[in-house]
Amino acid sequence: MAIVTTSTAKTVAVYYTADAAVRLKAKAAEARKASQVARQMRGRDEVDRPAVEAAALEPCFASSDEVTAAADATRFDIRALSWLEYQAADSLEPEAQIMSHIEHGLTAIDGSFDKAAEFRASPPAHLVIPLYRAIVDLTWGN
Repeated sequence: MAIVTTSTAKTVAVYYTADAAVRLKAKAAEARKASQVARQMRGRDEVDRPAVEAAALEPCFASSDEVTAAADATRFDIRALSWLEYQAADSLEPEAQIMSHIEHGLTAIDGSFDKAAEFRASPPAHLVIPLYRAIVDLTWGN
């Protein structure tokens, strides 16, 4: 059995799938849809499954191998959190926990540390939860 580790020094490029310059590949879309359905079905009755499965795929951040991105697509560089960073945030209120993960996990936007700092200072609401999920998924290897 191999132990998989994710270095906090390594950054991964991710793209927001609602960006017009980004297209999610078919296999990635299928896998993300299955994950979305599984997440939304937790604690729900099976009679809800048809409606959950019929819902559109939520916009998300996907890795560069999951998308086709045009040259003008916005690239977010993220890194996995260390165990200490993750645990420190775990004791915070939910909003502060989410922002702590983004503060530690978002390293650059389009290669710019300044753009990432601007984002962290005033993040667009619709990007917060999808970016948080991408950082947590990278941290835990999901």
